[in-house]
Amino acid sequence: LHVRSRRQRQMCIRDRVSAEVGIGVIGYGIGATIYPLKKVKVAQLNPFIGLKYTNHVILDGENKSAAYLPIGLTYFAKNGMNFSIDIGPSSFRHKSPGYKPTKEELDKYPFSDFGLWGNLKIGLRF
Repeated sequence: LHVRSRRQRQMCIRDRVSAEVGIGVIGYGIGATIYPLKKVKVAQLNPFIGLKYTNHVILDGENKSAAYLPIGLTYFAKNGMNFSIDIGPSSFRHKSPGYKPTKEELDKYPFSDFGLWGNLKIGLRF
């Protein structure tokens, strides 16, 4: 399970669809979100599903990207802030290690695997 925090900008395209761009301490991400159960409203919890992509460098220096299908909740505050949490299955692409690897370790890069990915997000909407 991977969890990270970032700042984001989210733009509502329609009542039930939004796009987002985020940048954080360890990377950046883009994505699309669908709110299938009800129209997005301010000052309520809005359940969502989505498709997201992120690229980052972990604190130990490893460079990897992830594409994932999150399920989560977003709260749109009246002051324009967003607070969101999500989790979902993901495909990771490990691009380089974050330490001085041996030749044998370096030979396995790049490689892919699957797992869970999660986000804690604080952002602004426009």
